[in-house]
Amino acid sequence: MPEPNRTTIIYLFNHLKKIASNEGQNKMSLHNISTVFGPTLLSPAGYSDQDPSDTSGFYSMAGALAQVGVLHYYLEHFSEKALQLIDSDNRVTV
Repeated sequence: MPEPNRTTIIYLFNHLKKIASNEGQNKMSLHNISTVFGPTLLSPAGYSDQDPSDTSGFYSMAGALAQVGVLHYYLEHFSEKALQLIDSDNRVTV
């Protein structure tokens, strides 16, 4: 993973986890954060170019639910150390 991408992900995930740590005040649990940001952060390339009036929608809804689940999992298990184990060729180093 390129260094700018890694740095951005670390910063963003740390920020989202910080928001979730204040759930008592802001009502933003990891699930709520994943629901809001999952479809935005994990949509496939070109997805936003589709006609919004096209409601063939079941697959897009299923995709959005999957994106929520994936982001929730990442945030729940995120650690900077794990990302540092991925080298610039996307290989895990031990």
